[in-house]
Amino acid sequence: MKYLLNTVSPGYLTLIILFFITACGTGGDQKQISMAIWGTPEQADVERVVLKKVKSRFPDVDIGLLHYSASKYHRKMLVMHAAQSMPDILMVQGWQLPEYAARDMLIPLNDLIKKDNYSLDHFFDFAKVTFSVHNKLYGLPRDIAGRIMFYNKDILKKAGLQVPKTWREFKNCCTVITRMEGEEVEYGAAAWEIWFNLLWSMGGDVFDNPKSPTRSTVNSEAAMRSLIYLYNLYKKKIVAPSDKLDRLGPNELFKRGKVAFSFGGRWSTPEFKDNKNLNWGIAPVPAGPAGAYSISGGTCYSISRQSKNKQLAWEIIKYYTSNECVKTAIKGGRTTPALKDIANSDFFLKSNNKQDMSVYIWSIKHGRRWCLTKERYNYEVIIFREIGKLEKLLITPDQAQYNLHKSLTKELQKN
Repeated sequence: MKYLLNTVSPGYLTLIILFFITACGTGGDQKQISMAIWGTPEQADVERVVLKKVKSRFPDVDIGLLHYSASKYHRKMLVMHAAQSMPDILMVQGWQLPEYAARDMLIPLNDLIKKDNYSLDHFFDFAKVTFSVHNKLYGLPRDIAGRIMFYNKDILKKAGLQVPKTWREFKNCCTVITRMEGEEVEYGAAAWEIWFNLLWSMGGDVFDNPKSPTRSTVNSEAAMRSLIYLYNLYKKKIVAPSDKLDRLGPNELFKRGKVAFSFGGRWSTPEFKDNKNLNWGIAPVPAGPAGAYSISGGTCYSISRQSKNKQLAWEIIKYYTSNECVKTAIKGGRTTPALKDIANSDFFLKSNNKQDMSVYIWSIKHGRRWCLTKERYNYEVIIFREIGKLEKLLITPDQAQYNLHKSLTKELQKN
């Protein structure tokens, strides 16, 4: 508890204290529910608009909101779990869910779903898989975060190029654009975290089974092809070097017109509005011999194992992920709905007449996850370390493959 008091800001601490007081009973008729979210201040404002709608639906419920930055959220939830001070409802990302479920931080929703005869048919299958562990659903999906490609329309037009559909075309575009003279553009692309997309498109994968991995498969020929391709992008200096990516970030480089291509999701797009002269579009990630895939995640709303108001929390997350509330969240401009009816409706597809919004739906239908276990973070540290060295040209593709396979195999044996 002492650690919790030292790490939570005074505003959040007040909410937590109120939560404890009301849990003990105040004699009032109003019910108390606490809810934790992450995001930028702008994202939090969107959640507050949704929450206002929820409060109108549940006028007798006082919903206390705990807001943290995305970088601090995961640790805050672990600390609050250890201190027995978890919120009733928490926002959970796809990569967090396996660990939270393994730590028994969340309750599976299957019994509540069965009791209410609640249909899950309106959610994309990918979303349901993302938030399930061993066939138990631990959260109701709200949005799916799929990786796509951003491109600068003006730069492509000046270079006389079309939007690349394959990795071969992408490499050619980057080569031509980097060699353009008299332009502000410096590199073809900000190739941030594209290795997973490359790996799948070449026909490879990290493990034999993302849900229950038993062996590393990065020693495959397909994996080697993906490493060679990535290495050559940096060696030929046709993509922004990793030190510049680390310093400015891919979104900033793209926004400034320093690169023609970048990779991200709908969550990145509000940042581009700062540059009124940026004429940009969206397209699927380029394809390789095995097709095109998007590394995807998303957000769900879950119920804490420590909640004293699980039934009420269930009613709230059902409404929070309903068509009405999800439509409100979409207007914030950062999310792609996990609800099929909304995603395929004019409400979403025609919400931006300058962009082909169906590309976001493509990212759902072609979405993949490379690991769905609680040890994902440990594996990710290894991958980012070795891929980072490859991008800095500190090691060759052969060395990267050897290091990845050896380290991942060793980590798998621990688990």
